[in-house]
Amino acid sequence: MKTIKSDADYADALAEIERLVETDPVLGTAEADRLEILTLLVRDFESRRFPRSSPTPLDALRFRMEQQGLSQRDLVPFFGSRSKVSEVLSGKRPLTLSMIRALYSGLGIPAEALLQDQPPSLIEDDAQLDWARFPIREMVARKWVDCKSQSEIRDDPEAIVRRFLAPLGGPAKVHALYKRTRRVRSGRSMDRHALAAWTIRVVIRGLESSSPRYIAGSVTKDFMREVV
Repeated sequence: MKTIKSDADYADALAEIERLVETDPVLGTAEADRLEILTLLVRDFESRRFPRSSPTPLDALRFRMEQQGLSQRDLVPFFGSRSKVSEVLSGKRPLTLSMIRALYSGLGIPAEALLQDQPPSLIEDDAQLDWARFPIREMVARKWVDCKSQSEIRDDPEAIVRRFLAPLGGPAKVHALYKRTRRVRSGRSMDRHALAAWTIRVVIRGLESSSPRYIAGSVTKDFMREVV
C-alpha cells in the first residue's frame, strides 16, 4: 500500500474502498486493516487536494433524500428501526458499516462520502457486536439489564445491549474482549457473545463494588506470599 499522490491513485483508492465495503471485512483481517488504512489515506489526500470542506455523510444522505423525495420512514429498511433513523439524522448516532453498505447498495450514495468523518471504531462497532446474538432473555431474567417490553427483545436488541454496556461507556470499551482468540480445552463450541456478556457483568459488578481500590506498589513479594 502506498500514499496517494495523484488523481489516478485517488480514483484507484476509492474503487478499492467501495469493493472492500461490499465484502464486509471482519475486524482483525488484512481486508479490514486495508479498508481502514485506505480510508485514512483518502482523507489525507482530500484534505490536501480539496481544501474546501466536503459534504459530511449526513449532508450526502439528506441530499439523496431530497433528490428521491424520501421520508424518514423510507430509510427504516436501511437502518433497522425508526429510532435509529431519527438518531442518525439528528447527529446523535454515527453511521455503522452495515448502514453504509446498505445506503451504498440501496440508494447509490458513494462510499467515500459516507465514510468521511466516521470514528475509528466504525468497523469494530459494526463487525464485532452482533446485538441479537447476546443472551438477552437470560440477561433480562437475571436482572442484569432492564427491558421495556418483551417485544423490545425481538425488535430492538441493540437498545437493550447498549443499556447493558452503558456503565462501561458504550461499545467502544468492550472491543478488548474480542481482541484475542480464546482457546478452551473442550469439544463444545464457545458462545463468544454469552462469554462477553458474563465478562462485562463481572466488570460492572467490580465497578459497583466498595472494595478498596488498587494502590500502586502494594503488590509486593510479601503480599503475594500471603495470597498463596
